[in-house]
Amino acid sequence: MKDLIRKLHANTEKISAERKFDLDLLVQAMYELHKNCGEISVNVICTHNSRRSQVAQLWFIMAAHHFDVPCLKAYSGGTEVTAFNDRMVKALQSHEIDLSEISGGTNPVYALHIAGAEKSAHQFFSKTYDDPVNPAKEYIALIVCDSADEKCPIVVGASHRLFIPYVDPKQADDTDQESHVYRAKVEEIGIEILYTIEQLKKLI
Repeated sequence: MKDLIRKLHANTEKISAERKFDLDLLVQAMYELHKNCGEISVNVICTHNSRRSQVAQLWFIMAAHHFDVPCLKAYSGGTEVTAFNDRMVKALQSHEIDLSEISGGTNPVYALHIAGAEKSAHQFFSKTYDDPVNPAKEYIALIVCDSADEKCPIVVGASHRLFIPYVDPKQADDTDQESHVYRAKVEEIGIEILYTIEQLKKLI
C-alpha cells in the first residue's frame, strides 16, 4: 500500500485549481471541527453506500494513518441500503489494499488491515448515513453524488455539509472498460483525499 500512496501522492499537483478550491473548503471545515471538538469525524454520503462513499471512507482512514492524523475518524452511509459493490471491492484489492470479507450474505461486511496499525475499528458494509455506527452530531457530512445531494438538503446532526461529487463508475458495469474505470476511480479519490489530509496536517 505504501507504493500506491507514494504513486498517488506524486499526482496531487495535477488536481485542478477548481477542484482544490472545493477540497480546501473541506480542509477548513475539518480544521474548524478539530479546533472546536478536538477530533474530526467525516461521514461520506452517497445514495447506495456501495461504491464512491465506501472508497472515500477507506482513503480517509488510510491517509490519516499515512500522515499520522489520529484525530480523524471516517464513516460512510447512504440514503438507502444495498451492498458494498463487489466490483469496487475487487478494484481496491487489485491495488493491494488489504480488504477482506468477514461476513457474507446479501450485504457482506469487510475489514481493512493497514500494516503497522491496529486493526481498524470500522467495518465496511452498506448502511444509511444515520446508522447507529455513524456519528449523530458534530461531524462533516461529505456528499459525493448528485442524488444524495438532492435527497439530503439538510443532514441532521452535521456541523458542516459539503458537496464534492465523483462520477459513478457504475456507468462502466458489464463493459470492456469496467476494470479500468473502477481502478481509476480508486486512484482519483485517493489522490484527492491524500491532498486533503496533507493540507490538514499542516494546520493541526
